[in-house]
Amino acid sequence: MHRYLLLLPLIGALACNPFDRQAAEESITEIISGQTDKLNATEISLDLAMPASDSVIVDSNWVLTRLTLNTTFESETLAVSFNEEFKNDTFVTIGDSARVSVIRKFKGTLDSEFMGREDGMEYMNSRNFSSRRIQYVQFADNGEWEMVAYSIAEERSDTNTTRIFSLKIKGDGEEGGLDTTIYSSAALAAIDSFPAIAPGAALLLELRTVADTSKLICFALANELVKFAPKEGEDERWEAEVTAGEETLLIGIIRKDGLADWNYPADVDIWIIPVAK
Repeated sequence: MHRYLLLLPLIGALACNPFDRQAAEESITEIISGQTDKLNATEISLDLAMPASDSVIVDSNWVLTRLTLNTTFESETLAVSFNEEFKNDTFVTIGDSARVSVIRKFKGTLDSEFMGREDGMEYMNSRNFSSRRIQYVQFADNGEWEMVAYSIAEERSDTNTTRIFSLKIKGDGEEGGLDTTIYSSAALAAIDSFPAIAPGAALLLELRTVADTSKLICFALANELVKFAPKEGEDERWEAEVTAGEETLLIGIIRKDGLADWNYPADVDIWIIPVAK
């Protein structure tokens, strides 16, 4: 009898503080579906036209004069992992925080227009590609579930040779100045650490990539679409100036070696940066 009485407080505590995993997952999923400003699932369309004086040399025969990218959203997968604590031979779920991975699959087309370097002959290449964007989100249970941190949404296409390393943003923010560096999208960052940018603000961008500038085309899409220029004396650093728009800031790189090669798959890396306004 005494043994049963000792168990009653424990049973009562569990009954008063149950962790409802299904309810927690439903709450987090609902928040994810409503956070389109931070977890951007929209399709991407861009058209980068380059005048002859600024055309990109692709190889010994061709220069790139226009690049068009379109993606279409196909599906989404969510995985929610709650804190777990190992006790003896079992895992006990602790309902105070959760890590969520959001995987979105896309299909798209990458269209390129070229001009012959010697004869001015025009050439077009269109290819289909599949890609996926993966993003991580951290949630905390402070009476109710809320998003406390997230990563940048990056898009990886058919190959993995192209990758953005970091982006430095300078400009006029809501706090009277902006000087922020965002690193690889694999790392989580607190929501309040993302840059606060007012629409219309002039931004100076410095991009670091894994491949050197001779292999890539880098662009930024804000209020307008601009092309990054290599930073003098820095093989893996790029610079650009943009004006912030109403939408998220989009940073992308495309490997240019294979643009004119029908057998080379599309190689794209895009960061969707949900700037806090």
